[in-house]
Amino acid sequence: MTIAQIKTSNVSPSNLWRQRPDDTQYESLNQMITDAQLVRQQSSARVISSRGMAAIPDPNGNWQSLGVALADEGVRNPTHWAFGQMCQLANANAGYLRKLPAALAADCINFGLRHLREAEDVGLLCQDNGDHMVNAVTGPNYGRVWNDDLLLAVEEKIGNLSGNDGSPWQAIKSGSNVSLYGSDRDCFLFFYDKENPVTVPNRRNGQDGLVYRGLMVWNSMVGNMSLGMASFLFDATCFNRTVFGVTGAEKLTIRHTASAPDKFVEQIVPALEAYREASTEGLQQTINNARAAKIEDDVSDFLAKRFGKGLSKSLQTVHELEEGRPIETLWDASVAATAVARSKSHQDNRVALERQAGELLELVA
Repeated sequence: MTIAQIKTSNVSPSNLWRQRPDDTQYESLNQMITDAQLVRQQSSARVISSRGMAAIPDPNGNWQSLGVALADEGVRNPTHWAFGQMCQLANANAGYLRKLPAALAADCINFGLRHLREAEDVGLLCQDNGDHMVNAVTGPNYGRVWNDDLLLAVEEKIGNLSGNDGSPWQAIKSGSNVSLYGSDRDCFLFFYDKENPVTVPNRRNGQDGLVYRGLMVWNSMVGNMSLGMASFLFDATCFNRTVFGVTGAEKLTIRHTASAPDKFVEQIVPALEAYREASTEGLQQTINNARAAKIEDDVSDFLAKRFGKGLSKSLQTVHELEEGRPIETLWDASVAATAVARSKSHQDNRVALERQAGELLELVA
């Protein structure tokens, strides 16, 4: 079947390409593993020529609906993430095209695929879950590590993160919310060592607070980010997370090249085990140093240089609301940044801000 023939066929494109969906928050690691295994069973990867794909609007006239026509099988629905990758392949701006009617967006993509790029190999990850999805449009040699492999490694080396299996490690829980996330482009796990807290005197309202060492593990099967792990601080007073390697554990990332699956086995799995045995030595001192480190510059300027002018006022406002006083120290600035980060609806955006908060602590580590 040719692209021209597909365009006249009866297809049912979707509008997933226009709006990024919320992250899925899982109630347990077991549930997350089950879902990841199902996705893997439903998925298939293959390499095609870029000439064998095209964007196609809904023939029934729905201006918001668009599909990906594949010459070897028919029409599939792109996720929000896969649409962005397809736009990149066509040298087109995804943010702009998402504002256009589907027919016009499809014309722009198809022009780019046909006339702005030479024919090249493209790696596709498709999922047949009833909606016939395209989940990824990557290079032909993308080194995919499947989410279920990572999750099972965490379960084996760390525990089931429930807090009831004898392991000191558990996922962060706030009511019914658990810090295990999956999306159309990545997955994140956040868990902490509940048995080894560090006391922070006069944390809030004259009361002592507890901070725990935590571990963040992430992956993307579709090209959004590396596979990796990093330590973070979990502030139990306000459920803030600060991504920062205070315990001596290395931040470890693996690019999704052809050797990524082997590197996962040889590097990530042993690192999980090593971090399990790490101590909290140095954590208390780092926190003390950050709390004692006064911001000598104008606070607004200091924050604007590190977080941008748009966030500077928000950081100061949220700190006064939650902590009852203005930002004075590096610790205060870090707390403010992680508090604002809680409002981010997608974990990759939240983690980016939490990393910036961690960079403040690294100034005194």
